Amino acid sequence: MIDAELFEISQLLFNDPTAPMPSQTLLQSSLYDYTIESLILIEHYLDSINGSRELAADYSRVILRIGAYTGEVIRRNAEREYHWYDYKEAIQLQPILGIWGEQIDTKAVLYCSAADHTVLPLQKVGKYLENGIEDSLIVFGSYFKSC
Repeated sequence: MIDAELFEISQLLFNDPTAPMPSQTLLQSSLYDYTIESLILIEHYLDSINGSRELAADYSRVILRIGAYTGEVIRRNAEREYHWYDYKEAIQLQPILGIWGEQIDTKAVLYCSAADHTVLPLQKVGKYLENGIEDSLIVFGSYFKSC
């Protein structure tokens, strides 16, 4: 499990002076409290940077940090217990994950052993950037609240 590492990555979303997020001023850390409702702020942020040169240059950083934040929202609000696993650990738990291979959006996944269920928050962030609201992070987070 890599729970502590992904929590730290989620915190870098707001405070990393050496490698800030694109349009960092749009991310006011006091508004992000790891609630499902805070994902609307994440969506607004993604909408504001989508298509920008900044996003293109920092795509992996955006996917990783926002995916970590989204996953932490799920972990804190779900009725069941989820833990972060890196790709190599995750395919041991769920071999079907091997079809995607190790990419930025599969580097870390959430797994609930009680339900034998895997969640891919980093991948969902990428889908939101591609498809917009039809891949809503709020709906995604809300769904896993009761899973």
